[in-house]
Amino acid sequence: MAAAVLALVAVLVERTSGLSAVHEGIAASYPNVVHIDAAEFAQHDRRSLVVFDTREAEEFSVSHLAGAIRIPPDLPAEEFLLEYGDLVEGMTVVFYCSVGARSSQYAEQTQSALRGLGAVDVVNLKRGLFGWHNEERPLVDTSGKATRMIHPYDEYWGRLVDRSELISRIPEKF
Repeated sequence: MAAAVLALVAVLVERTSGLSAVHEGIAASYPNVVHIDAAEFAQHDRRSLVVFDTREAEEFSVSHLAGAIRIPPDLPAEEFLLEYGDLVEGMTVVFYCSVGARSSQYAEQTQSALRGLGAVDVVNLKRGLFGWHNEERPLVDTSGKATRMIHPYDEYWGRLVDRSELISRIPEKF
């Protein structure tokens, strides 16, 4: 199913190069997932959130949201719930990835179970980390240091990053 969603999103990217158009395709593919934009996410009290990054380790190492927990995008939902289910009671669970496709799929697969474990809400970050980065919002690397860099996922999807000079496949060295 993820391959079909990515194929649909790829067609949208070909037709319109904008991240908003990509999000529209993702939202249409996952109508039962709530999507919040960066501004809404930034207004939340971080103590009421559990944030999961559903990208590969290489992507996460370049940059991610401060406090995010990385989970492999192919981690079975049952294993995810066993490992992280005790963190969600009374919390809003936020998933994100590069553009929102992988994280929307994960949110859809787990939202019922997460609510059953006491999560207040389960949401996806609209336009993903690329949208966050394009709005010049703060990111950190694996050491927790601020960074402006972002992993492009690949050349195709990297076209959605506004500031291409900040694309990197390796973490910054200080």
